[in-house]
Amino acid sequence: MTSKGQLFPSIFFSREMAINHWVMSLFHLSAVITRFKICEHLTKAIRFAANDTQARYIIDYLESFIAGSLDAYRRSMKRWVGDYYPSVESIFGFVEPYRDPYGTAKLTALVENSTKFMQTLPWATANVNNGKGPFEKDLFNAPSFSILHAKFPSH
Repeated sequence: MTSKGQLFPSIFFSREMAINHWVMSLFHLSAVITRFKICEHLTKAIRFAANDTQARYIIDYLESFIAGSLDAYRRSMKRWVGDYYPSVESIFGFVEPYRDPYGTAKLTALVENSTKFMQTLPWATANVNNGKGPFEKDLFNAPSFSILHAKFPSH
């Protein structure tokens, strides 16, 4: 908490054109967080998490909102990246816009066609294991991947 009893001070910069200098001010998000009952709703959301990873990153979000902890926010982002194929996507942060800088669509196509590629391996036999040969699994479990570009300010 700040000395004025307000939670979550953050800093933003504004540029005054006429004076041509930077002004640093405190901006408090506690009114927004309180008004929309964000912590209350996040606390309720924990019980609906599909797995432990989701529950833990919601708990880290809560800690970051309540204590203003940047470390808790960073932990939540690391946990969020590790949550593969969630039914409902959730993230707090500056993640927009969504884009495909490193070919996510191409990687997805590669994974989707993996069985076809396995059928071209030297040990693949047409009549064995659906054309994949004796050394491959019957059912291929495609790897999951997430691409996240995160920049954290140093402390």
